[in-house]
Amino acid sequence: MVQMQEVYYLRIILVLLILFLAILWVKKRKLSLRLRHQHHEIAQSLRDKGVLLRELNHRVKNNMQIVSSTLQFMAKKSKSDEVKAALLESELKLHSIQMAQQKITDSSDHDQIALLQYARDLLEVFNQSILANQCTISVTGDHVHVNIEQAQALGFVLHELITNSSRHAWNNARQKKISVYIRQKSDLVYLVYQDNGEGLPDGFSSTDSDSYGIRFIHSIVKRQLRGAMTFSKNEGAVFTIQFKRR
Repeated sequence: MVQMQEVYYLRIILVLLILFLAILWVKKRKLSLRLRHQHHEIAQSLRDKGVLLRELNHRVKNNMQIVSSTLQFMAKKSKSDEVKAALLESELKLHSIQMAQQKITDSSDHDQIALLQYARDLLEVFNQSILANQCTISVTGDHVHVNIEQAQALGFVLHELITNSSRHAWNNARQKKISVYIRQKSDLVYLVYQDNGEGLPDGFSSTDSDSYGIRFIHSIVKRQLRGAMTFSKNEGAVFTIQFKRR
């Protein structure tokens, strides 16, 4: 009699265990189906956003190209050398924005830009357009990534620095050289720009300078990069820009 009761209890326990396992399997099955459905919705949402982002980038690129072409056309038609120079400078600044936008479009990360390669590409364009390929330019340093706003701001800064070098640095026949060094230390980024020109004049100040370009650089560094700029004279002009990457 006792053995029959034990068998009976064992059967009940076995049935309850089977029911428990069946309930767990059903719940797991429902959860799996729910997660699969959610994954499908997320994947579809990402595809839709990808299409919209590509379309947005395409329209931005086209609009900037129209503005760039307009500036070039106006520069060709202008009879004033001063106006022509200003229009072409604006077109070059726009080119730095276009290049940053293109690098974001080509990148899998739609927020960060590889600063080292961006600076190399940009300075190559500026060397062709501003210095007529008569300058040796080197860009070295750490592989730093910054967001698109900081990259575009640095594009403006590099344009103004190389323009300043072309106008004031070289008063003799020496081989023109520009070097840019990029370094990251913790969350701080340092960009060092140096030419081999005559150097900065005594009493030089980035805030009190008569040069619009230098004052523009100071404003960009302070307001857009929220950083600081120092300068020195070491076999040419040296500008060191420091900012916190975002």
